[in-house]
Amino acid sequence: MFNNGKLKQEIVDSINQDIQDVPEQIFELFGNDRINLYLTLENGAVRDYYSETRKNRLVGLWQGVRDEATIEVRLNEQTLDQIIEAGDPAKEFLEKLDSGEIKHNGLTLEGHVKSGAVGVSTKIISIITGTINFFFGFLG
Repeated sequence: MFNNGKLKQEIVDSINQDIQDVPEQIFELFGNDRINLYLTLENGAVRDYYSETRKNRLVGLWQGVRDEATIEVRLNEQTLDQIIEAGDPAKEFLEKLDSGEIKHNGLTLEGHVKSGAVGVSTKIISIITGTINFFFGFLG
């Protein structure tokens, strides 16, 4: 999966292919960033990664964190599994952000602004999504 600490390019390409249908709102949150990721495993161990996104695409994912990150994101293995296995992973991701199961924090001034915007954006997106789902469910 990783080659010399970097996620193999074919996996990055596959991820970018899979995210073509992701709502634009998610890209507004994390589409051009340098992110330190902390994944807490079921056994309590924490794996850390660094990712870069540019123009709404994953540029790369590396093992270990880096000082140049603007945002940090923390989640646990169970949350990640639920997102991956969801029928609508983008919706599940937004719900996890909104509920606080995915934690995010700015590491720079730019990151703090972005992190604050993420909180507001996920609330708005969740309200809109809930309203749309209600009407489609009501109308059959």
